[in-house]
Amino acid sequence: MRLKNLKIIFGLFSRTFEFDIKNNLIYSIQNSTGKTTLLRGLLYALGFSIPNTKNFKFEEYTFELTILSDSNKEYIVKRHDSYCYLQNIKDGTEKYFSLPANVQELHEIIFETNNKNIIDNILAPMYVDQEKGWTLLNR
Repeated sequence: MRLKNLKIIFGLFSRTFEFDIKNNLIYSIQNSTGKTTLLRGLLYALGFSIPNTKNFKFEEYTFELTILSDSNKEYIVKRHDSYCYLQNIKDGTEKYFSLPANVQELHEIIFETNNKNIIDNILAPMYVDQEKGWTLLNR
């Protein structure tokens, strides 16, 4: 799966982050510029239950993530709080999910597997941020 872009919406305001097809580096010389919030926002948009950062409550925002699956299907995943909408851009099909109850069904589609063990553990290799991610993976 490849990330194409992430749009974060708060009321009338929005910000879009575009991702390169090959490599992306999220960095800043300064602390408290939103690196962790951006990484957690990506995971939140994918349906994961992610802790808020200090001044950013994910449930107050709408996230629109455009992804390209390994089988070349392009999706828009739109999440606001516990509601998630998935649209296949090519054929226009739409699905709605209530999270976290239907997160497995969402992940089966976007990660293109129905293997419960993979779905249940897919967050571990992706969750690497500066605060607790490394500690979590090292245990």
